Amino acid sequence: MARGLAQARKGKVREAIASLTAALEIDRNDFDALYNRGSLLAMLRQWDGSRRDLTRAAEVEPGDAAVHGALGTLYVHMGDNHSALRAYQQAVELDPGSAAAHSGLGMLYRRLGQDAKGSAELRKALELYPHNADARAALGK
Repeated sequence: MARGLAQARKGKVREAIASLTAALEIDRNDFDALYNRGSLLAMLRQWDGSRRDLTRAAEVEPGDAAVHGALGTLYVHMGDNHSALRAYQQAVELDPGSAAAHSGLGMLYRRLGQDAKGSAELRKALELYPHNADARAALGK
């Protein structure tokens, strides 16, 4: 698994996926391998494989807010706003201090035409992390 992460840091995404796949052949419930391979697959726009890995990672570690946030982002890219909303809400519930989760939720609320809710979440994201570029841009700051 460490090899796969090192490869990913060097930009060798396909090699990293192969290494993470090998790790999952040893332990199909390896959360880090599932999460990282799912994230790398999303980078390659391989949505179905990414969804499979990230969903499995969320089953292995249901209390991990980051994986729910990653699922939210994935679902937005897939055009499944309903699932994205559930995933982002879960991420915020699990980690109310996650600026990324609040930012993702805020951007999605805005996309859904719920501007007041979106702005509130984006302001919360900035309160938690004042350098959040996405939240700043969305709020015009």
